[in-house]
Amino acid sequence: MDDDFRRRATDDIARLLAQWRVVEFWIKKAEQINKQALIPAINELRYASRQLFNAIVVMRNEPLTEAQKSIIRRRIIIAEQYLYNAEHDIADAITGFYDELTEDLDHEFGRSSITILFPEYPLLLRCIREASNLIADARHDYEKRAVNYKTLRDNHFPQMAAAYERLLEAEVSAREQKGNAERDLVVAQGKITALTIFSIIAGLAAIITLPLTIYLWILGFDDYCALHSQDKILGIVCRMEDYK
Repeated sequence: MDDDFRRRATDDIARLLAQWRVVEFWIKKAEQINKQALIPAINELRYASRQLFNAIVVMRNEPLTEAQKSIIRRRIIIAEQYLYNAEHDIADAITGFYDELTEDLDHEFGRSSITILFPEYPLLLRCIREASNLIADARHDYEKRAVNYKTLRDNHFPQMAAAYERLLEAEVSAREQKGNAERDLVVAQGKITALTIFSIIAGLAAIITLPLTIYLWILGFDDYCALHSQDKILGIVCRMEDYK
């Protein structure tokens, strides 16, 4: 009976230690993605390791009393709960980061613009939605936690992490395109303003010279010169015309 308990407890501890290493990996991965240390998840991992250590220490006793077996069972259950809590924090950090990032990109540049630069973008958005549903489902139904978080670790988190660099590159390219478009708009507006000013000046000049043009057409150039022969500037103009 004691040997059977030790075997089952050893298997549980080994399983949780393997899960501990996976959780630690994703804590580091999450830090690389959102540039923030997941302090709550790190603490949960520490608490879990402490529980497992204490369980291993008690298992060294020969033979095991029922009280000691109860302690080991309790330590294993608590350690597993801490690991689930750590996975909650990781899931929130990774999925929340991508959800917020993609929402900002859609708002600033438009989903179609990002998709042109990053064709797999719609697949990433679907992955984020699925991850959010798995998280909500795990918290609603306690029995689904293990399966849902394993699905997240094995399928959704790797997809999100793999898309990180390409998503950032798409954001940089979209920002550059937006900046170029804004500069082109400023240049175009400047040209329109210059043309508008030129048109206004040309229109004013036409308005000012129109009466003189009509006057010359009616009077004739020779008569005009005769009337203004004493004017220095106009007299020079008229004499230059005589030499042609």
